[in-house]
Amino acid sequence: MTTGEVDAPASTMAFQLGQTDSRYGNEFGCDYNTIESADWDNHLRWHAMHNKGGNLAFVDGHAKFYVAKEADSTACHGAPSHDVFIWASRGIWAWPGYPSTTGGFPTEPVSLGCTP
Repeated sequence: MTTGEVDAPASTMAFQLGQTDSRYGNEFGCDYNTIESADWDNHLRWHAMHNKGGNLAFVDGHAKFYVAKEADSTACHGAPSHDVFIWASRGIWAWPGYPSTTGGFPTEPVSLGCTP
């Protein structure tokens, strides 16, 4: 996929803070996440190590720090509390075709049944 094929490059996550070293002792098996990664494909999920948030880098080249416990990969006793693909109300997503298409993904975080 090229940058020109991404519908909203300023809102589409290109990569995010790594998750390999969980403060809860488990390993997630990857050093970083990208929109093309084999695991956690197209998820917004970071390891909130600093100030309860994480950095997202976007397809257009800018990066921004976000605080969002729902997207913290360690929020729920070492596991994520929500599945997040498209977070329309926050203006961020990992599905490169949004907003033209959702790709079948929900447009807001979906609870995985754990409350941190």
